[in-house]
Amino acid sequence: MMHVAGRQAALEDANDDQKRAEENLRHAQSDLEQRVVDRTAELAKANDALQAENTERKRAEWQLNIQYAVSRVLTESYTLKEASARILQTVCENLHWEVGAFYTLDRRAGVMRFHDIWSAPNAQIDAFITLSRQTTFVRGIGLPGRVWESKKPIWIPDVVVDENFPRVAAAKQIGRASCRERV
Repeated sequence: MMHVAGRQAALEDANDDQKRAEENLRHAQSDLEQRVVDRTAELAKANDALQAENTERKRAEWQLNIQYAVSRVLTESYTLKEASARILQTVCENLHWEVGAFYTLDRRAGVMRFHDIWSAPNAQIDAFITLSRQTTFVRGIGLPGRVWESKKPIWIPDVVVDENFPRVAAAKQIGRASCRERV
């Protein structure tokens, strides 16, 4: 009987050891899973930071390329008319814009006047060009006037609902929903 009791005690001890080992294994597995979750989150955060850094680097490189192209146009051009046409084309093609307009300041009249325009080959913008040639802009009025006043680039996400876009009817005709202009 002693022998059976000893075996039973040994079995109970072994069973207890197995339960402790299984519990330790569950804790170790849980700890490992948490470490994997934490490390995955850290890696995702690092990846996001790297992607943002890469995007910023590409944007800066892209801007430098456009600046270089515009600088080259300026050094190769003899007149404002010649330079403006090529600058508009360079900027629009690099920014994937269908239309770009160039305005100059008429200091005596105190207005911005249409100077030149560039458009993608298939853009149907005749009405917009006609209206742009006929329209002058004072400080703060219209997109050219707002850019003049703020001295900063401005982007209008939807000119159709913008209350300060006098050429909205012409923009609707050519299907332009957004506009950007720079100083």
